[in-house]
Amino acid sequence: EAVPRGLRRRPRNSGNRMRITVQLIDVAEDFHFWSETFDRSLDDVFAVQDEVSLLIADKLREHLGHFPIEEKLVTAPEIDVESYQHYLKSRYHILKMSKPDIELGLALLEKVIAVNPNFALAYLGVHHGYAMLGTLGLMPAGEAFFKGKSYLDKAIELDPNLPDCQLQLAWISFLQDWDTESAYRHLNKAFEIRPTVDFYQSTACVQIAEGKFDEGLANIITAKELDPFSDINFHLHGVILYAQQKYAESIEQFEKVVSLNPESLVSLLYWGQALLLQGDVERGHDFFQNLSDEKDQLLKLGGMTLAYAFLGKKEEAENGIKKLESALQSESMDRALVLLILCKTSLGEYEAAIDLISLGVANRLPIILYLPIDPFLMPLHSDARYQELMRLILKK
Repeated sequence: EAVPRGLRRRPRNSGNRMRITVQLIDVAEDFHFWSETFDRSLDDVFAVQDEVSLLIADKLREHLGHFPIEEKLVTAPEIDVESYQHYLKSRYHILKMSKPDIELGLALLEKVIAVNPNFALAYLGVHHGYAMLGTLGLMPAGEAFFKGKSYLDKAIELDPNLPDCQLQLAWISFLQDWDTESAYRHLNKAFEIRPTVDFYQSTACVQIAEGKFDEGLANIITAKELDPFSDINFHLHGVILYAQQKYAESIEQFEKVVSLNPESLVSLLYWGQALLLQGDVERGHDFFQNLSDEKDQLLKLGGMTLAYAFLGKKEEAENGIKKLESALQSESMDRALVLLILCKTSLGEYEAAIDLISLGVANRLPIILYLPIDPFLMPLHSDARYQELMRLILKK
């Protein structure tokens, strides 16, 4: 007997009206069990969310057997529709993970907060945005976390029972404190309140840093089942495969990231590194050379420097390293540090690479957390000083 395995929802807007098409599908067989279209006013968006959710739950029960359904599945936030749309747009931009997009998302959230000072999710969004800037090395981590902290405190004050509060506390434990035990406690609390795609993604992020690839992959598979169109899920899957040295498979995942989100930059460095490490050095060089530097000049500079190192073009690589060293004085200092570590290792300058790792560990830079799983640094693994530094990361 076929079992329904997925839902497709296609919302479309026209003026103040929206049309939502919902389909219940057996994904394996691509068989449509049920579909329905809703034409509603945007003014009633929160009521429509609850109406559609209840109907979907009822249809699922027809195919999966009886299970209890609460009278109300979606709690309408106390916020006007226009502000809520700004909030959703802010999430869309922040999750693109480029500096211009994150800053645009933060600006949208500040507008939401100005009109709705008691909307906890907006404060959580601001904290998330700053955490992204610090984690990705787009802003000095200490500055980013400091700017975001008051917004998280306010969100917890307004609504401590939101699972997102626990997820953000988990990120603080993981990224700032390097305390995985505390991170998992907060993640478990978030799960108890309400399991979300963000929970599975966040848990996988911690597990990947610890080298628990099987556990991390299980969570990503679940996240993909819940949201098969999230480019973040494919990015994290790709990182796991990259860390396992399954480079061709990892590139397939990174290609999916860009197909889902053509403006995404987050997978590009791993993608280029995978090409270099699997021996496609010329392709790796061309990959980095063809990147646009409009949104991220440092990414292209670092990638090209790595490619020159692999090609044995030492003079070009050294010129790139000088520019990366200059970037240590910029807002992108954290990311420039990691790129320098990769480049120095590629050139066989292992002591210099370990000195830079030591600097990152001393400053508890979150971007350092994923270095232990990066195959690029395998030449350093036998070094006693490197091993000691790795023990300081996440208490390994």
